[in-house]
Amino acid sequence: MLGLRVPIVLAPMVRVSGWELASQVALAGGLGLIGVGHEGGTGPDELKAEYERALRSGAKASSLGFGFSVDLMAKADRSFKQALELNPKPAVVWLSFGRGEKMRDRIEQVRDYGVKVMTMAHSVGEAVSQHRMGSNAVVLQSGDAGGHGTQIHSDSYASTIPEFRTHVGKNFPVLAAGGIVAGDGLAAALTVGADGVVVGTRFSVCKESTVPPEYKRELIGCDTHSASLRSGSWDLFAEKKYPPHLHARAVRNAVSKRFHSPVGGENKEVTQQDKNWFNNSGMETRPVWAGAGVARITKEDSAKEVIDSMLEEARSAVNHADGALRRIV
Repeated sequence: MLGLRVPIVLAPMVRVSGWELASQVALAGGLGLIGVGHEGGTGPDELKAEYERALRSGAKASSLGFGFSVDLMAKADRSFKQALELNPKPAVVWLSFGRGEKMRDRIEQVRDYGVKVMTMAHSVGEAVSQHRMGSNAVVLQSGDAGGHGTQIHSDSYASTIPEFRTHVGKNFPVLAAGGIVAGDGLAAALTVGADGVVVGTRFSVCKESTVPPEYKRELIGCDTHSASLRSGSWDLFAEKKYPPHLHARAVRNAVSKRFHSPVGGENKEVTQQDKNWFNNSGMETRPVWAGAGVARITKEDSAKEVIDSMLEEARSAVNHADGALRRIV
């Protein structure tokens, strides 16, 4: 569908994936998606300016796109309309967090403008539905992904992608997402039938991302004991409310320690005293979105360095597997 030189896509993370990170991923051979979310996240004028900066940097429109959150968008979302009316047209518009007619309507809008549409699904059933709606490519995201996604239980792409292939065949583009921070994850995804991978947390620590330094330090400083957790606890304090079927994965902190429920459904009452504590405690309470595997990230690299290292690691992983199979007698 996309004709990329490198099977790596930048996740369109709002306030993380700006023009500089997207353009550097594109220049390194991947697909650079700018995170918009909805009109309230990135306004139409800002979206246009981000796109123009990316093009001036040398990135081609054929390797750039935008990501939107369907459930958070207004019916007449001006940023969404702006993305579809850009000239030259972006390669793709990514749609996430949408179901039923809302998702179908957005898919049709994108296609009506002659732009390819990529949708994110959390299950095989959802992926099949999006395929039937006219999506040009589907991203199957597991519960290992950082940020918002489906509640607690979400199967690995190691099982969902092969099953999805039984419904759509081998030629329909499908990508894996969730906890992919190194090349062995890329190799694993390609082995089970993916055409590529979506990477978020690893890119969020890049030199070109718009993540503040204090957040990057939290991500780089993770160890296996402070690794990420999928929970509804952080959304108890969110200004913009996500649908109840979505939870978020972030680095464990004081909020998750105090409010997380092991079975999900954090329906605790948040008092004004709790809100004051959250607002006045700095990084102690701020959600730092991160996927599983974040503890493997040890330094801040450029986007090109990340892609180059992932490709080399993927080759090494494939060679290891090939060697193991050759030893079988």
